[in-house]
Amino acid sequence: MSTAEGSQEEDRYIISYSLDLLQKIFDPLMNVGCSFIPELSELKKEIFEQMEYYRNNNFHFIMSNIYNPGNPKTIFELQETLGQGAFGTVYKALKKDTNELCAIKVMIFEDQDEVVEIEKEIIMLRSTGEHSVHFIGAWQQDQTCIWIVMELCEFGSITNTYELTKHGLNEEQLSYVLHRVLEGLVYLHGSKKIHRDIKASNILVKSNGDIRIGDFGVSATLKRTLDKRNTMIGSPYWMAPEVISNEPYDKKADIWSLGITTIEMVEGKPPLHEQRPYRALFLIIQNEPPTLKQANNYSSELNDFLTKCLQKNPEQRQDASQLLTHPFIIKHQLLNHEVMKQFLEEVASAKLKMKEDKEVFAAKLAEKRGMGISFLTSFLKPSEKEKEEDKYDNSDNNEQHQQ
Repeated sequence: MSTAEGSQEEDRYIISYSLDLLQKIFDPLMNVGCSFIPELSELKKEIFEQMEYYRNNNFHFIMSNIYNPGNPKTIFELQETLGQGAFGTVYKALKKDTNELCAIKVMIFEDQDEVVEIEKEIIMLRSTGEHSVHFIGAWQQDQTCIWIVMELCEFGSITNTYELTKHGLNEEQLSYVLHRVLEGLVYLHGSKKIHRDIKASNILVKSNGDIRIGDFGVSATLKRTLDKRNTMIGSPYWMAPEVISNEPYDKKADIWSLGITTIEMVEGKPPLHEQRPYRALFLIIQNEPPTLKQANNYSSELNDFLTKCLQKNPEQRQDASQLLTHPFIIKHQLLNHEVMKQFLEEVASAKLKMKEDKEVFAAKLAEKRGMGISFLTSFLKPSEKEKEEDKYDNSDNNEQHQQ
């Protein structure tokens, strides 16, 4: 689908949304007017009928153009699992006709109402900006299963890199990543959108070291759906105090999450990660804003950046545009993705070693099984192990008897 067509769909969705909003505003006003001027009742009825007609036709046009044609199972080959979430699984996949690699989120919903909600958000995914993971298309496997196809970020998330290397980013790498994320947030917030789920597992790394923000677009709808199911969305450790307190919140909630994510990208885990989720929610509200555990080991600029992000009062929290001019970002602003090169080489080496270790383990497992006694018997208690060996001995005796 062309950019113009995607923009047209988004415009149509915005029109539908605006009509809903207008009706909510004018309905009570018209009711008051009708109580004084009865003739207004007919006018109200005519106006609302026209609005409903346009809304329905507009909605059906949008929904008829939302999915790419064909069965995704025949178009894509799912390969390895990249991650798992509340609504399904993310896979590395191959588009069969072009041999292009991509990432596919296979999302499964409980009912058609949830599908309709996510369909509205798919339209918005077409215009999330260059710093977000690029949206390729959406396919429908059946009535409650949707495949959302995105560009592949070959090195996965910052969380994945920590799990492989066992250490966080240095300050230059951190500044570069934050710079890219802040540029993405400036675009999103300028479009009157909130991400709602900023964390290291949603900051993705391309093979050249470029950075993408993941999981944008569907997070708002997923939150509404999970709220309906009385299920907590994701993990609470990144949530801003005002979100936890169920107060009105805006783009500044993303900035708190970015501050927590900054600590996570250095230390490997967010603050309070050792606490149970609901205990963490309570402590986020009660405690002072978190800091790095060994703050003295880091620059004053980094510590101040965190202070600007982690203000409990959102009005005192800086926004993404202001943070782009913070000394910690300006200090390293000339850095490009080359700063990630050595780190990503280390990640690639760790991935290769993990793969080799798995192959060695698989070979040893096959060798053990080939000996006639299951590899599992090496983990059994002596008495259980003897029973297992007796079973093989009896089997051999039976074969000899048959001969």
